[in-house]
Amino acid sequence: MLSISSVINKVKQCFIYQYCVLMILMQIIVFTLTGNFYQHYHSLSFVPKTGIEPAHPCGHWLLKPACLPIPTPGPRLQTPPIIPQLHDIMKFMSDEWYYLLSENLRPLALESLQLLKFAKEHPDDFDNFDFVTFPLAKAYEVFLKDLLFKLELIDERTYNSKKLSIGRAINPDIRLEQRDQFWFYDDLLACCGEHTAREIWDGWLLRNRLIHLYPGESPLVSLPEAEEIINEFVRIISLCSQCQKR
Repeated sequence: MLSISSVINKVKQCFIYQYCVLMILMQIIVFTLTGNFYQHYHSLSFVPKTGIEPAHPCGHWLLKPACLPIPTPGPRLQTPPIIPQLHDIMKFMSDEWYYLLSENLRPLALESLQLLKFAKEHPDDFDNFDFVTFPLAKAYEVFLKDLLFKLELIDERTYNSKKLSIGRAINPDIRLEQRDQFWFYDDLLACCGEHTAREIWDGWLLRNRLIHLYPGESPLVSLPEAEEIINEFVRIISLCSQCQKR
C-alpha cells in the first residue's frame, strides 16, 4: 500500500520529467528554426584544452603527483541565447495576422522572420536581401486564394484548380469585356470595403515586383527595404480580418 507522501513524490517526479522533455523539445525547435543546431553541435569541445601546465609527453604513473594547483579549463560550451530567440518567435506567433494564415503557410511566415533576423546579424554578407521576403511573398498568393474561398467567392473545385489566376481575379483595372465569372474585385469591394480591397491589390503588385524583374527597375533590395516589405505584407494581411461574407 503506497503512502500519500510516496504518491506525491512520484507525481512530482513525473512533472519534472515532463518539464525536462518539454524544454529539450523547445530547444530543438528553436535550433531548427534558426538554423543553429548543426553549428551549435559542432561548436562543443568535449575534451578540455590544455591548461597552464603543458601536457605530459609520456603517460602518468601515479595520479597524485599530477594534481596541479591550477585546474585545466572545462568543456567549451557555447550556449546560444535560446530564451530571446524563443521569445521573439512566440511573440511573432501570437499576433492576430499570423492566425489568418492557414497552417501550411505559417512556416513560410516564420521562415521570413528567421531570414530577416539572420540578415540583420550578417548585414555585410549580402548586397541583395530579396531572399528575406520570398517565403512570405509566396505565402501571400495562397493566402489570397484562401481568402476568396473563405468569403465563398469561389467554390472548392475552383479553389483546388491550378487555372485560377489570382492577379487577374483581383485586378481592379481589368477591361470590362474581361470581367467574367472569375473576376472578383467587385466582390472584394463588397466584402472588405474599398480601402482594404485596394490594399490587397497593392500587396499583389508588391509581390510581383519581388518575383519579376521589369525593365528599368533595380534588381537589388536593401535590408531596410526587405524589412519594410515584410511589414507591408503583415499589415495587408491584418486588414483582411475585416472582410466579411456577403
